[in-house]
Amino acid sequence: MLNAYFSPQTFRSMSLYSRPEVYDLAFSWDPEPEVSFYLHLFERYAGEVRRVLELGCGTCRLLLEMAKRGLECVGLDISREMVGYSRKVAARRGVSLTVILGDMANFDLRGFDAAFSALNTVAGLGTRERLLSHYRSVARALRPGGVYVVDAGVGLTVGDREEWEVKRGRVRASVRWAVLSSSPTEVEEEIAVHIHSPSEEVVAERGRGMRLSPEDLSDLPRLAGLEPVTWFSGIWGREFPRPPERGRCVAVLKRPPSDPPMVPPSWPAGSTGRRGLSGR
Repeated sequence: MLNAYFSPQTFRSMSLYSRPEVYDLAFSWDPEPEVSFYLHLFERYAGEVRRVLELGCGTCRLLLEMAKRGLECVGLDISREMVGYSRKVAARRGVSLTVILGDMANFDLRGFDAAFSALNTVAGLGTRERLLSHYRSVARALRPGGVYVVDAGVGLTVGDREEWEVKRGRVRASVRWAVLSSSPTEVEEEIAVHIHSPSEEVVAERGRGMRLSPEDLSDLPRLAGLEPVTWFSGIWGREFPRPPERGRCVAVLKRPPSDPPMVPPSWPAGSTGRRGLSGR
């Protein structure tokens, strides 16, 4: 587990999502490559895009950059702390941005040209029932011909981990993410942020989420009226004709210009789980 890396004197286990300033620090790398990639896909598959929706927006790292480029941007998140923090940051920077408190599994927003979800946030929905409900909500939110881009991790398993360093002004931190356990339908993850300066502190979060399969990014959205278009092996990654069995995957899903009838779901055995850690 990640807390084995830190001494008992500095380790503090608490909800990372209740500390949005720490969360924002942990993911404070340059948003430009990701934003440019999303905007490229929006234009390529949806044409002219003016209104954008981010699901599970967290601290709105990417959405703030899109709003600065002149897009009308709306973010949705279930955390009151994240929503309040994002509103304050947008106001302080003079950026026009709407951030709404709500559950990305079931919401009612309309008229968007494009939507996106970053960094495996959809895995935090917990079950395929909730993921399907999420896809249906997204399909309602998009205009005909609109596009939804999902950045997700497929087939995560024990041993998967990432480490990176961040610095903002005088504040320096190390971040570690790892999968602690996995089953065919569920993974347990932990993320820890070790702040080294100006004072030492560790904030960690552990939770369970869906172990996404290729079908979750291809067959399942079809049941909600979203047509899979293509898949990439990450931001500006290689394009594939089908989702990978394992690894990072960016799926492009499109609401058809004229909507086909929706298909009732047929659930595989063992498809339930709990809402868990999401990497916004």
